[in-house]
Amino acid sequence: MTTEEALKKYKGLQDRYPCRQLFPFACRQDCDDVACWEREADEAVKIIHDFASPGWEDSGEYPDLWAWFRDAIDETIQWE
Repeated sequence: MTTEEALKKYKGLQDRYPCRQLFPFACRQDCDDVACWEREADEAVKIIHDFASPGWEDSGEYPDLWAWFRDAIDETIQWE
């Protein structure tokens, strides 16, 4: 995401999920999933299904950035 896209997504996530402190850094092109860091989650990468009802937004989690990155590369290869 560009800085502008990330800021727009950040504001939207804050509006939709005000009880969470999510910091988006990547999003999928084929659905509403957003990769985020969460303030209280240490190094974990949270996958948030944006626009889901509050409480239903968690779509997955990776233990760290590298685990997420490996999976993102594999999915990109399959998608192409």
